[in-house]
Amino acid sequence: MSTPGQQTDFGANEWLVYEIHQQYLKDPDSVSPQWQEFLSDYAPGPTKLPKGNGNGTAAAVERAPGSPAAPTAAPPSPARAPIAPTPAPSPAAKVDPAAPQPEAAPPAGSTTTPIKGAASRVVANMNASLTVPTATSVRAVPAKLLADNRTVINNHLRRARGGKVSFTHLIGYALVRAVADVPVMN
Repeated sequence: MSTPGQQTDFGANEWLVYEIHQQYLKDPDSVSPQWQEFLSDYAPGPTKLPKGNGNGTAAAVERAPGSPAAPTAAPPSPARAPIAPTPAPSPAAKVDPAAPQPEAAPPAGSTTTPIKGAASRVVANMNASLTVPTATSVRAVPAKLLADNRTVINNHLRRARGGKVSFTHLIGYALVRAVADVPVMN
């Protein structure tokens, strides 16, 4: 639920929240209950919103506080069909993650064994996560020093014994060192 002073800067996902908010304004029942709860008192502030220009690229539109929530948009391009909102699942169709799921029949001649231990917990958590609304966020991380250190290491290895170090090697090494420094993150 949005409260005064709550962080509402969604970064790269601002467009997604904007689209879901617009869908909610048209029909509140068309979004999931979690989004309904969040959007019930959500009031977007000044933000940069995407506005399609017909060729697949987006231009930023500045919206001032107190202005209408929906900026005027150009008509959709005939080359692209509009995306229809997905209807909310009916209450009868909701999956209870704790309920036993029906099992598919195994192929003929094969045997099945129940999942136990940690793998069983992973399955339970994955099923429970199906009810959580998701969004993807991308962050730009400066990696110049990482690239420079990789070059230095690879030059040394080339002169000494051969072989190369990849970014994955360096990141994995950093993770192992970080877990040694902060064991609770293991």
